[in-house]
Amino acid sequence: MLSKQSEVKDQFLQEFTVILEYMEWKKIRPLKGTHTLVKGSGWPSLLAEKFNQMIPGCVLSFKNHTVYNGSRGGYFRANAHCKHEGCGAFVFSMRKKPPKHSSAQILVTVTHPYTRHSRMAIKKRRLQGQQRKETQKRLRMSNPSKLFYEQLGSMDRKQFSSGNYTQSQSKEVLRQAKSEWNLAEIEHKDPFTELCIVASTLADCLPGKSNSLNLRGYVQTISYQPFSTILFSYESLMAAKNNIQNADGTFYFDATGGVAFLAGKSRRKLLYYALVQKGLNNSVVPVLQFLLENQTTVAIVNPLLLFFTALKKCTKHCSPKRVEMDFSWAIIHSVLQVLNCTTIHVYIKYCYMLITAKISADTDTTVIHICSAHMVKTCRDYLRDKVPNKVIRQNAIKAFSLLQNCT
Repeated sequence: MLSKQSEVKDQFLQEFTVILEYMEWKKIRPLKGTHTLVKGSGWPSLLAEKFNQMIPGCVLSFKNHTVYNGSRGGYFRANAHCKHEGCGAFVFSMRKKPPKHSSAQILVTVTHPYTRHSRMAIKKRRLQGQQRKETQKRLRMSNPSKLFYEQLGSMDRKQFSSGNYTQSQSKEVLRQAKSEWNLAEIEHKDPFTELCIVASTLADCLPGKSNSLNLRGYVQTISYQPFSTILFSYESLMAAKNNIQNADGTFYFDATGGVAFLAGKSRRKLLYYALVQKGLNNSVVPVLQFLLENQTTVAIVNPLLLFFTALKKCTKHCSPKRVEMDFSWAIIHSVLQVLNCTTIHVYIKYCYMLITAKISADTDTTVIHICSAHMVKTCRDYLRDKVPNKVIRQNAIKAFSLLQNCT
């Protein structure tokens, strides 16, 4: 452990020198004709380790570095700062290129005051470069927890006094490193081929003999051009059947983009759709999921039709009582065509006649309900262009929200 005097002393260091042995410098020194240290050599971790011997606790992040060949301003310069909020900034520099077969001396200058950190402050440098690859090799023969405690037990006194910031990575970091290796070694390089393999595997694990529908696996259909993948299982149909017959029969349907894309040169963006229902303790249970390249009525109808056609074979009463959705015309049209076999114009006339008491409610008709949060957003976007006064816009949105709550 460091004494109190040394703790106070190192807080006032303005500059100091770290020394890299010849073999350490040889590993990271720039190649001929380049202006940076060797990429992937782990030089940030090496400099951070040397730095922590003088100032324990700071977790360095290097932003940029340059090697000036033949420049009068110096040979090497790198900027770094501590990841702890409000902590110090530092400059690593070398005035001259080290002679051959000799160690390298790097001057560290404090450009912003740093603070002494408690060992309870859990911040670490990222596991990267060659160090990450070596750790992945060790994880092949072990598990994250075992390797973590092995690293912890092999630390010397100097490393422990530095707060264990770079030598022993956390279990979460080790699990992530092992997961990356598993993906690289196990998954097929072509994502579409990998998807077909997964679909075949799930079909073997969930054979159709166990149910009367002969529904196999979880991935029901796959199309490459245009891309589409429809995901549901026999258990999904049973959950939807139970919701319609024994619960409130409400489903929630929405789509989002930017969460998935097809790997490759084109990197085609995909839209993720999910039809979900409430489970135990207000949990969310997805009964139908699918990926599409576009948001059109023609594209969305196919997955919905496939799911509800299969559901109709399980129960005669397969129409949900209510479907909550986003304010999307494509989604609204699709749900109306599949569940009510009608168009938006006919459905609006039906709703008008219903609220004016000209007809009675049809129990087999699925009610289309727009999410109130999405409606408020739509109202806000509309008023932004029409009403320049911000105060009036806010009052109008508030009035619209109250109008929604009173219905």
